Amino acid sequence: MEIYQTIIFFLFLIVLSLRNIFIKKKLLLSYTGSKHQKFTTNKAVPTVGGILILIAILFGGLNLNILFFYFLFLIFFIGILSDLNFLKSPSARFFFQFVILFVFIFTINLHIPSLRISIIDLFLQNKIVNYFFLTICFMILLNGSNFIDGCNTLSLGFYLIILIILYRLGLIDNLFVDAIFFYFFFLFLFFILVLNLFQKIFLGESGVYVIAFFTGYILVNLTIENQKISPYFIANLLWYPSFEVLYSIIRKAFGKKTPFQPDTSHLHHLVFFFLKKKFKIGFSNSLSAIIINFYNLVMMLYASKNISNTTFQSTIILCNIIIYCLIYKVLAKVKKKQISK
Repeated sequence: MEIYQTIIFFLFLIVLSLRNIFIKKKLLLSYTGSKHQKFTTNKAVPTVGGILILIAILFGGLNLNILFFYFLFLIFFIGILSDLNFLKSPSARFFFQFVILFVFIFTINLHIPSLRISIIDLFLQNKIVNYFFLTICFMILLNGSNFIDGCNTLSLGFYLIILIILYRLGLIDNLFVDAIFFYFFFLFLFFILVLNLFQKIFLGESGVYVIAFFTGYILVNLTIENQKISPYFIANLLWYPSFEVLYSIIRKAFGKKTPFQPDTSHLHHLVFFFLKKKFKIGFSNSLSAIIINFYNLVMMLYASKNISNTTFQSTIILCNIIIYCLIYKVLAKVKKKQISK
């Protein structure tokens, strides 16, 4: 046990040293002065979260397909190119994401067994259709997770909640080689979360892509290995970043804006604005993430009470969507009134 504590201690030292090196060398610093960045921060923070999460996964003692790690690195690479501003075009990122994800899914024959809707399942029996559909799902997850990564700890905290709930349900007991690795893995991720909370590091697109791809892969495998689990339980776990993409596309379409451009009108931005302007709370950024993740935690815990009942799970999804839309509408009106004053 002492050797693991020593390893963890040295890893933490490496994290802090890495952060200082990136600041001194002015590498992977987050702030570029873009409008959506000015809304939440005006500091240049190193976006090394992707590197750290990748380290946690690579050395976390995980029983995963070896091909997964190769493609995980490719996904990370797309994110790091974006963080470095070498890959600025959203359409180019989407193209590379699609190619990498489709080849990965095709290569390991990853598929959705059933959505429990006869007509859709009929289409999913065609492997290419299934692969294409799953690729789109992964792309929505990756980019939706990037959309919500505007408040400290929101994205990483969201995925930590999912992983903890899965472990609590005994659904990922066999994911780790040893129980020691489980504690190492979660402790390391929690350490990254704390640094993110105090704006010492940001995840960047590389970090968001890595944690979303990792969690998405685990969840799809769960539906394959245990088909008693309703696919809508999985949807409940991932509903927030996924619905954020859909809502954002619809919102921007009505506003005659391109869905590819970042803005400050996502739900977490509105919550931040409400806390900051209405109540003058100084730590509104982190508090916004805590409030949203607390809601997600409560709903995920409730959904975990009956993970095989599709009707139960579908009802929760519907409630989440209704609550999201109502809160968004109220907060959008508050923001509009504040701006017009």
